[in-house]
Amino acid sequence: MECIACGAAEFRAWASVGELSIVRCLRCGLGVTVPRPSQEQLARDNAGTYSAAAREDMYSLRAAELAVRYARQLEAIKRFSGGRRLLDVGCSIGMFMRAAAAAGFDVSGVEVNAGCAAYGREKFGLDIKDGSLGTADLPEGVFDVVTMFDVLEHVPDPRAFILAARRALKPGGLIAAQSPNIGSLMAALARGGWGWLTPRDHLYHFTPGAVSRLFASCGFRVLRISTWEPPGEFRANIYSGMEATGAAGRALRKLLWLAYASVSQGDLVLDAGAVRAVTEGKASLLPAGIVAVKGQFLTGDPVRLVSDSGTVIARGLVRYDSTELPEVIGRSTR
Repeated sequence: MECIACGAAEFRAWASVGELSIVRCLRCGLGVTVPRPSQEQLARDNAGTYSAAAREDMYSLRAAELAVRYARQLEAIKRFSGGRRLLDVGCSIGMFMRAAAAAGFDVSGVEVNAGCAAYGREKFGLDIKDGSLGTADLPEGVFDVVTMFDVLEHVPDPRAFILAARRALKPGGLIAAQSPNIGSLMAALARGGWGWLTPRDHLYHFTPGAVSRLFASCGFRVLRISTWEPPGEFRANIYSGMEATGAAGRALRKLLWLAYASVSQGDLVLDAGAVRAVTEGKASLLPAGIVAVKGQFLTGDPVRLVSDSGTVIARGLVRYDSTELPEVIGRSTR
């Protein structure tokens, strides 16, 4: 077997999940699920796991979280592309497409799950074509942006997939991709219990280095790459994968969690009364003591508590997301 990212031929066993194994490239760290499920099995799994009803339920439950995520993704896309014609690959029922359209993009989508594609067309009136990049009837050289969020890991031939996306793009066009990072701390701690491993659904498991090599080999220049994880999922992965037990194991898990929580996602600016309450330990912080919100964050994200002069008072995990807080802040606690 040859690595699709770097061409190396040496792999090592990394984890097992049921009857399947994950092997890692010794050069770039790419993970591969072995043995490879058949196309027929993959199609059956997709039809069941990613049905339109299941997708609608998931999007409804996570609406606030996904709204913040989509806003961040669209903000990043606008920083790197001035164009507005966008193709969302693996668009499911079209929720990201709707957010992109509301942000001023001219959107199209392509989706292998026929039920999801039909749902998006019929309920939301979206331009979603059935099939994959290689089979759908898509024009070439017309899109400014191609998005592929949580898609590449499912694809049997990622290189051919990326090259098909390149053909759909205008010269100088942008691809925005998202995929689980098997090189992350969460994956290293959890191994076979990592929540984003999910073989046989995921055929490949990328590291930042592996995915960068893969896109570069297809003629792209990587402009930005980053890793993120919702704090609640990070904590769940640590607890599922840590083998240490007893007091030592609990202490190690706590230290790892606190280290992660120190990476703040935004700031809460406090009035004088709230600053006194936090620094003197007399009371918990209430929304009424917050006078401003900076950044975008989700419920449970780590944030900094700062005074109106910008001094960092403390750090903590927020109980509201950044879209909810403006509705409840502003009453002075002086």
